[in-house]
Amino acid sequence: MGKDEPKPVERRVLLTQHCEREYRKLHDSIKRLVEKTLKEISVHPEIGYSLTDRVFKDKDLYSIHCGDIRIIYRFSHNPGEVEVWAIAHRNHIYEDLQRYRSISS
Repeated sequence: MGKDEPKPVERRVLLTQHCEREYRKLHDSIKRLVEKTLKEISVHPEIGYSLTDRVFKDKDLYSIHCGDIRIIYRFSHNPGEVEVWAIAHRNHIYEDLQRYRSISS
């Protein structure tokens, strides 16, 4: 980063209670990879791709790959925060997200 380049704004990453429980279950090596990815999201939240599925589009959700793990998040109403809605294996992430969406609606 050059002398005149502004330092990127780091956002606070908030995990739902469900995400915190799922995160604690991960193997330590996977946790380190997830932590690194969450740090990237905090600085550059636009790095994920938008979920275009009609079911989730109203929530403005984004997804990012982290090995076999997927992290689903959205921009918070507070510009200094990003909300993580799901952390799970790629085979289960959308089931988890669908369940979370049904209880949070």
